[in-house]
Amino acid sequence: YSLALMEKKMQGRFSPPCEIFISSTTSLVLRDLTPTFDKEPFLFGQVIAFLYYKVYNHIITNSFHIAGCRRDTMESTNLIIRESIFSDCELFAEWEKKQYIIDSFTISRGRDYEEVTKEFVIRSLDKDKLQFTIIYREEDLPIGRIYISRLDPDTDSLDITRIYIGEEEYLGKGLGEEAMRLLLEYCFINLHMERVTLDHLPHNQRAASLFKKLGFVYEGVMRNSGKKDGKYVDLHLMSMLRSEYFEKLRSI
Repeated sequence: YSLALMEKKMQGRFSPPCEIFISSTTSLVLRDLTPTFDKEPFLFGQVIAFLYYKVYNHIITNSFHIAGCRRDTMESTNLIIRESIFSDCELFAEWEKKQYIIDSFTISRGRDYEEVTKEFVIRSLDKDKLQFTIIYREEDLPIGRIYISRLDPDTDSLDITRIYIGEEEYLGKGLGEEAMRLLLEYCFINLHMERVTLDHLPHNQRAASLFKKLGFVYEGVMRNSGKKDGKYVDLHLMSMLRSEYFEKLRSI
């Protein structure tokens, strides 16, 4: 049942050529693993991980391409922003243990690789979520992460829920701002969004200053809208409209 449910969730996430591949691959997994799964219920996690590896990685990673699959890449002078792949989770888990990243987001202490991968897989199956990895072009090195949520085609809006540089040696070089500018171009020009939101913890004035510099407008305090280490926290909401983005572009 769980495998069939996962296949159902995947349908609609990709274009028809991709869905044909998903269906056939899931059938192979069911044929190979269902007898074992019936006898050994504790293998649930391994079965789900195997299904994910067989289907999602073959579609999204550069090692396998099917015409019609959505694959988004953004490029600037110093950066390439590509869709995240499963193997990036090891880096995400490492980065999100670092104190400066924990302090900047609603990331609770004790977050581990298992939690990161589970979250990554679940988000990958949702059409209203996008996950990207920031690559430093010169060294072809992953240095950061982007997570977009609440992508709503009806209201043409989305939320930049998380963006950070995870490698300390690349901090203070303007790469975070470069990544944000590249992402905003993607949101307003490629995705044709009308409204983009983001938020920050009250003490994170460095992020607030950058967002204001980019053209975001402060909207107010979302009281107890986040949770960190078991405690509710306020978040400051900021937004940018499509007209404001292009007005900012013209002033540069």
